[in-house]
Amino acid sequence: MLPVKSLFLSIIGKNDWLHSQLLSKKQWKSCRRKFSSNMMKAFEGTWNRLNKEKKKLLS
Repeated sequence: MLPVKSLFLSIIGKNDWLHSQLLSKKQWKSCRRKFSSNMMKAFEGTWNRLNKEKKKLLS
């Protein structure tokens, strides 16, 4: 097993590498927005079904 210090340093190194690989903040936000809108589209049918059931219960 690795000593804790070298393990910690390797994790920090990976994080630095990930940050350098990431897009600029603006691009990253638009990418996240696209992803979340795609997720919403995927779940839209489910949401509609749930909302219909809720309306039935409330009325």
